[in-house]
Amino acid sequence: MRILITCIVLSTVFWSCRQQSKKEADSTQTPVINTNSPDPHRFDGEIKKIAKLPIPEGEGLTVFTGSSSIRMWDGIEKDCSGVPVVNTGFGGSHMSDLLFFIEQTVLRFQPDKVFIYEGDNDIAAEKSPKAIMKTTEQVVYTLLKSNPDMTIHFIGAKPSASRWKYKEQYIQFNTLLANYCDKNPRLFYIDVWEEMLGADGRPNPNIFISDSLHMNRKGYLLWKDIVCKDFKINTMEYHNKQLITNTVENYFYGYIERDAAKLSAAFDVENGTMKVPFTSEDRKERYQNQYFRDIIPKWAARDKLSPETIQNCSLEILNVDVVESKMGIVTINMKVGDTTFIDVLSLQKLNGDWKITNKMYIII
Repeated sequence: MRILITCIVLSTVFWSCRQQSKKEADSTQTPVINTNSPDPHRFDGEIKKIAKLPIPEGEGLTVFTGSSSIRMWDGIEKDCSGVPVVNTGFGGSHMSDLLFFIEQTVLRFQPDKVFIYEGDNDIAAEKSPKAIMKTTEQVVYTLLKSNPDMTIHFIGAKPSASRWKYKEQYIQFNTLLANYCDKNPRLFYIDVWEEMLGADGRPNPNIFISDSLHMNRKGYLLWKDIVCKDFKINTMEYHNKQLITNTVENYFYGYIERDAAKLSAAFDVENGTMKVPFTSEDRKERYQNQYFRDIIPKWAARDKLSPETIQNCSLEILNVDVVESKMGIVTINMKVGDTTFIDVLSLQKLNGDWKITNKMYIII
């Protein structure tokens, strides 16, 4: 995870978890609609309505889009609660239609996350799974070009009795989609196939309406458990990383401003330690532990940095890993004056607050 913060703009945080994969970089930059696709303008009326939807306020905005399985998901905002959610599904759509209307259905909302359900109608229209994947790659390229920090969650094609004759094509498409997502840390694949089958290995009729294609409320409650569980896990991870970022910022600004209060807010003052490098008598580089309760007063008592020096300070968060919402490991690059530090910070959630419990560093 990379974040660049300058001392001039203290409140700005730029998240960029990882660079786009090489495959995305090589993708065709100009969207090309599959020539076997139906005319997307058949949705012009519905898209005009979607284009008038208000943009919800709040952080973590999430767009759900795709064909009728998304459009007919009543109560999605409550089922996938936690952050603002908007539903831009348009029934009968193909992946190619989503690509054509990507601006109206996704980009104008500037979301942090996008959940997509497409491919179902493509298969029924006898497009090949590989052809659908080519369009999928264009969708991903367009979305990540607009926001490299966005995460894209693909819901795999569902089984249904009305389209059971296409079973093998659906399975092939889902396999290709899952493998594609595995290659890019910004993409996630959500498997709904097995959970929607009955004991006989066929689509469970109890979760579909009379057409044996679209789901009833029981079906959507099943999706809630699968899709929204994944949604909430990623939302919690995002929330924890934001809180950890705040802790690291307190450390950074507390250090350059000689502010003991900010430093105390960042560190486990009583029990936390820092490994300090030193050269022993045998001229070997070793480390010794020092408690933050002893170090912080010394940092705060140092001479104030000049405004010019502070202006040139910077913090870059190189990586953030969170384990079970309880522990975190952060790697940072911190420039103070003419000195650049690489820190590895261990954090724990103590009494609901993320605190730095251990720090190791080198000077480069």
